[in-house]
Parts: sequence; structure tokens; C-alpha cells
Amino acid sequence: MHESILLEYPISEYEERINKLLFHMEQDGFTAIILTSKENTRYFCGLQSVSWKSKTAMPGVLIITSNGEIILVGSASAMGTMNATSCVENIYGFHLKKENGEPNSLPLLIKDILRQRKCDIGKIGMELGPACRMNMPVNDFIELVNLCSNATISDCSEIIFSLRMIKSENEKIFLRKSCEINYKSFEYAMNSISEGMTEYDLFRDTQREMLRLGADELFLFGVRAGKERYGQPNCVPSDRPIGRGEMILMDGGLIYKGFYSDIIRQAIIGKPNDFQKKYYDIAVMACEKAIEAVKPGNVIGEICENVNKYYSSLNLEEHFQKSCGHGIGLDIHERPKLNIDEKKRLEPGMAIAVEPSLYIPNIGMFGIEENLLVTESGYELLTKMTRELIVLE
Repeated sequence: MHESILLEYPISEYEERINKLLFHMEQDGFTAIILTSKENTRYFCGLQSVSWKSKTAMPGVLIITSNGEIILVGSASAMGTMNATSCVENIYGFHLKKENGEPNSLPLLIKDILRQRKCDIGKIGMELGPACRMNMPVNDFIELVNLCSNATISDCSEIIFSLRMIKSENEKIFLRKSCEINYKSFEYAMNSISEGMTEYDLFRDTQREMLRLGADELFLFGVRAGKERYGQPNCVPSDRPIGRGEMILMDGGLIYKGFYSDIIRQAIIGKPNDFQKKYYDIAVMACEKAIEAVKPGNVIGEICENVNKYYSSLNLEEHFQKSCGHGIGLDIHERPKLNIDEKKRLEPGMAIAVEPSLYIPNIGMFGIEENLLVTESGYELLTKMTRELIVLE
């Protein structure tokens, strides 16, 4: 490994991640693992690029062999960026125009590298699980599978997430900063809401503040107000003006050093009516009931069971989706899943977003979302914004 100019962590941290991965590879019989996604390549070697959203560019594919060799491959034009941002020394690029008999496509280059290292047989891991998305054209994937016909291509996502779920001390610093920028930006924007401004106005005000406070990347998040908008989770903002007496919900965040934050807060212009106040307070209490169960060793499903019992005591269980949130980190939604049937236990270092929302048709969507780190004794709250409904005159 080498110390590149844009590397985010000490070399020792990447070495530790690779060594843990190699241990699991040996346990599960993998001869090689091929990682194509922005998040996984960044996690294991530091790779960064501005071209991840391109449908034609190939920023880089990381290959880890069972003997511990790490290799980055991509288009020849990406080699300088792969070298500048990653800790990998073995970097290969392909030219679309065939030269000197060298591989002229990504699948051919990967196959050639695996063949030279006698890793094109046995069991090869790729990101095939439900929480993964490969950054590779389907035709390239099909070609690679055909080229590696003597190997079995298997899902390695469970191994990857078992490592990524537990945040290091350096990762926790980035996650805390992402959450701090998030809640401070929400505080600023939500306290500046005025009657007649649009959902997109509020969205843009929030994102400008996120950039001012140090966000590296922004993404589209939800802003909704008004009865006809309440039942549209994860919907984009609109040019609809915000009216007096409407519950306003903001759901989302930003990216700092690769780490997402994701919170929900609500506001209203004018005094809330009795229904709005009642159900908002209930939903906030449900979130607090969920957080009470966040302790290392507890079964994750108990978080949602706490909420289900609370809502059931109020005859509101039919309005609860039996999901309390998700893991958070290099993806906005990652493992662990906070579902009522999840048997995995909480471990120190896990980062989670807790959001047991309540939807009452024709009345409103109610709830908050908090980001937490699981600690040795309980949890650390990362989103330190008030839980009170923000009431604006």
C-alpha cells in the first residue's frame, strides 16, 4: 500500500480492513472478491472520483485475492485518479482500442488479472445482495461471468456489511460532523419558513446552509407540506406554496467525507390544531421508545417491538409500518435493518437512523428521525436538534 495525497485514513486502517476481509474470505472459501461500487471501493482502498454518476466512465474496480493482493482496474484515463486517491500500488487500465494484444475491455482485463494469479477458479465474490448495487454495465457483468466459467460467482455482501456496520474511531468523527451539519442546517432553514414560500424554496435554503457549513456532497431529499402531500414518503420537493396550518416535514441530509446523515423534523406556520399536536407528540414518544432499546446486545427487532407495543396501546398499530429505520454510513440506507423481525444484535460501533413514523390518512404524517451510534453502554445521539414541533408565526 502507498500513502496517496488524497487518502482519508491512515494506511494502518486500510490494512486492518483488508485483513479482516481476508479472514472472512478464508472462512467462506473465496479465491477473490471483486468490488465495483463507490462505497465499497472507497471503504477498502480510499478510491474517490467525480465520475461515479457517469453511465459511461469506469472510475475503478477493486480486486482482492485470497493471498492478500489488492488491485485496482479501470479505464486508462482513470489511472491518475486511482493513484492519487487510493492506497493501491497495483493499478491497471484498459484502452478501448486494442494495443499490443492487451485486454481492451473491463471484463477482459479482470479475467486476465485473475488468470495470472490463478484466481479465475473456485468461488469469486461480487456485490449481488439486496443492499448492493454493482457499478458495472449488465453486459460487462454477463461477459465476466462467461469468461470465468470455471468459477462460481457468489454474493459477498454479507461479509462486506459485517465489516462496514462497525464504525472505526476515524469514521465516527466523519459521521458526527455529517450529522452536525445536517441538524444545524435544518434548524436554520426551518426557523426561516414563511407563508407562501415553496417546498423547493425551503429545500434550496437548507442545501445552501449545508454547503456553507462544510458539506462535501448534496442529494435530493424530501420536503412536504399539506394534506395531499402527507402520504408521499421519499417524494421530491414541489413548487407548491406552503400554507398556514400545514404540517411541514423535512427528511434527508448530506454527505461529509463519504458519510451520510439522515434526519426528519417538522414545523408548522401558526398554532397546530388538536389533532396535529396530539399525533406529533405521540410520534415523538414512539421514537423515544425505540431509542430506549438501543443498547449493545439487544436484538434489533426489540427496537420496533417497543414501538409496536406503544402504538398498540393507543390503537394505532395499523398506522405503523413495523420498520423503525436503517443503518447509516457510506450509504444512506445500509445494514443493519431496523425491522421488527430482525434477529441480529446491536454492537458497539453500529450507526443507525431511528424513524418510527406515524401516518394518519387525511390528517398527516408525523415523526422525527434521529441518528445514533451504539456505544459500549448504550448510545450516542448524533442529531442534537430539538424534538419539539417548530411553531412559526
